[in-house]
Amino acid sequence: MGATTNNAVYTISTGKWATAPKFGSTLDTADGPAAVLPDGKHILVPDYVRGIGLLDLNSKAVVWLPMKGKHALNGIDGLYAVGNSLIATQNGTSPERVIRFVVNESKTGVISESIIERATPTLGDPTHGVVVGDYFYYIANSGWDALDDHGALLEGKSLPTASIRRAKIT
Repeated sequence: MGATTNNAVYTISTGKWATAPKFGSTLDTADGPAAVLPDGKHILVPDYVRGIGLLDLNSKAVVWLPMKGKHALNGIDGLYAVGNSLIATQNGTSPERVIRFVVNESKTGVISESIIERATPTLGDPTHGVVVGDYFYYIANSGWDALDDHGALLEGKSLPTASIRRAKIT
């Protein structure tokens, strides 16, 4: 498992967190779960502004997956690798959505995308999830849109009722 915050990549294995070195301004807005690839040498890192970066853990080099005016890869709050697909929760896009991106074999480009859920009345701001078997479970209606940058409730807002959703992904 990988997670990003504060310009650093954190990994967990055998029950202990490890921190990879900070990457300077390369991953300024990286946040949330990252997709660790099976080779153990690369991670697909969601960057809220730039999109998806393929991070080489040895060289610390990041290659950004091109959007080519076709795929909105920004606004991702969680990214999960499943075979040749990436499942993403996007609460920084309009409308918010949960989506599957199919990537090429080298994981350097998106081939296609398909919507899992988008702009339904109770999706709200989707956030983190987990893959279990053939399903992706994710948090819908998280309430992020009702809070300010310090976690305080915005004036005139109330916290929605969050829910856990399940989508078949295979």
